[in-house]
Amino acid sequence: MGRSVPTPEELTAAQTYALSKLCLDIPEKYGSKNLTKWDEDKKVCRITYKGCQTDDVNPLTQKAFDIAGNAIEYDKHHRAFGKFWEKYPPGFNAWRVTDKSDNVEVCAPSNYLMQQWCESPQSRGMGENIPGVTDSVPFKWKIINGKEVCEIPKSYCDSKGVSYKNGDCEVKDSQKVSEFFLGSVFVRERKAKAASDKRLKSFVTMIRKDFPVKGVNVYVFMWNDIATTLYGYSGWDVGFIADELDPKYINEDVHGYKILNLEYEDDTMRNIYAFLKIKNLFI
Repeated sequence: MGRSVPTPEELTAAQTYALSKLCLDIPEKYGSKNLTKWDEDKKVCRITYKGCQTDDVNPLTQKAFDIAGNAIEYDKHHRAFGKFWEKYPPGFNAWRVTDKSDNVEVCAPSNYLMQQWCESPQSRGMGENIPGVTDSVPFKWKIINGKEVCEIPKSYCDSKGVSYKNGDCEVKDSQKVSEFFLGSVFVRERKAKAASDKRLKSFVTMIRKDFPVKGVNVYVFMWNDIATTLYGYSGWDVGFIADELDPKYINEDVHGYKILNLEYEDDTMRNIYAFLKIKNLFI
């Protein structure tokens, strides 16, 4: 008599067993013990606190950039992890609370762009060498109460003549948002909040036509998830739609999104810039 066909329950049990073995065997083979654990209740493989620590000997989580702020490319021929990374590129994780973790700290993808900005002064100013931004000191990246934070040293705030409180210099939240990737909280340049691509905005509504000059319109909108991820922008804002403007007033950034060319010298751009400057004083 031939072997009977496995039942669905038997197949599920076999698959679960295989997953549980892979969960522990692969990290131990390519890294070390206790990087992962098997959750028997939910039948899923979880990364442990140890496995969530970025380390040269941990194949599961690796730094996304070097000390200069440049992206790290992982060699598939790496002596220890090359074959593993070839199929499963390393992530960049942090032990923190997420929206779906019910206030429990878990190993989750980290916002490496924010950490890069915090720890690598060379990466600030959109890659440009802006005195006061790219030559400033590295700040302190931490996970506090399960949340990612960038702490600015008190000595840095003191040197800029700005008061210090709770790991930050006291400036308006809107200024922090608008200058997060384009500068520091202490630099006031024409480049601030130049991202105006319609693809970065939701709930766009015109509130003023032909203002501040004819052919230019003012809108209220909400920054979407792309804007938050790439530039640190969030919430409601007022401004322009780059897609509507004459091409001479538009540039494209490294991400392929349209930005206002605030350096263009004519009356129209001077009016646009004046509007943005006044707006940022009140928002």
